[in-house]
Amino acid sequence: DDEKMFQKQFRRFIDAGIGADDLEGLYQEAHAGIRKDPFKKRADTEFGSFKTRDSKPKEEDIVKKHWNMRKKSVQERMGRVKQKLLAKGIKSLAALFFASQ
Repeated sequence: DDEKMFQKQFRRFIDAGIGADDLEGLYQEAHAGIRKDPFKKRADTEFGSFKTRDSKPKEEDIVKKHWNMRKKSVQERMGRVKQKLLAKGIKSLAALFFASQ
């Protein structure tokens, strides 16, 4: 059971041929590379760690994300209510109101 979990958790290291003793050397190489050139060159469209970039990208290369939906107008909301009522077989709000009394 422990062997299966070990294989599952460290599969990428095992496939790459990296052992427990090799990790220290990998970290030393990574730190040496960072010290050699701490300012990583990025693509024009890629943001850096501080959400900045050296050159301005073209507008068509930037994908804008819209998380918030726009507000619906009164007509749109009333239309949605009508759709729901018609789906239930009710023709108007008055018919629903008087049927419940």
